[in-house]
Amino acid sequence: MHNTVSRKVLVLALSHVLFLVSLVVISPLYAGVELPQIKLGTGSAMKGTTEVKLFNRAYSEVFRRLGYKLIIEFYPSKRSSNLAGRGQIDGEVNRVYSYNEANPNLIRVDEHFKTHKFVVYTTLPNREFSSWADLDSKKYRIAYRRGVKIVEFGLRPFVKLEDIDTVSKINHGLQMVANGRADLYIGDETLAGPVFDKLNLPKLRNAGVIDSSTTHMFLHKKHKNLVPKVSLALKELKEEGFVQ
Repeated sequence: MHNTVSRKVLVLALSHVLFLVSLVVISPLYAGVELPQIKLGTGSAMKGTTEVKLFNRAYSEVFRRLGYKLIIEFYPSKRSSNLAGRGQIDGEVNRVYSYNEANPNLIRVDEHFKTHKFVVYTTLPNREFSSWADLDSKKYRIAYRRGVKIVEFGLRPFVKLEDIDTVSKINHGLQMVANGRADLYIGDETLAGPVFDKLNLPKLRNAGVIDSSTTHMFLHKKHKNLVPKVSLALKELKEEGFVQ
């Protein structure tokens, strides 16, 4: 009995020691020294959202483990894209999988953060949408937030340019539909959903998921050696339960 209790005490003591050692190991070896910064852009619409708080928490830990301090900066989506493409910031926090097809100076971090759904909001009765092809052969007036590439590319084969309006803010697009100035607003449900709920506009409804995509960090090609390290660190965070 005495030996059993002793073994339990020893196991607990060793566990405590290993925990303390792990804290030392994962802390930067140069604690107290100012870490180099990684500046990533994201859309202005993300500011203050739960989504960006999750990104910041996870990616701050990713870069801390790699010896960097993460700074997230907010810009209009198109400006964020331009700054990242020119290397004036180090990359972008969250873009859809195929984003670098339009911005080849950026390299995708293969480990994705989450899956986003893009939905259609309308006041039109008895209309449901499940793919971009559902827009074909109909003359819809469509609004979407400027700089959202997955929507831009999805519309191209099916909708004429003169039937498309871009807006700077989600609420402007939803109000255009509610006021009859557009037939459809297409946007990321994670961002548009809370705005839709808050506005509570009569007859405006969610008419279906038109597309979905995993979202990824993209880094400028000057950081190509860092890309696989970020991917591995994010994967490890998921395995540890840090990212759900």
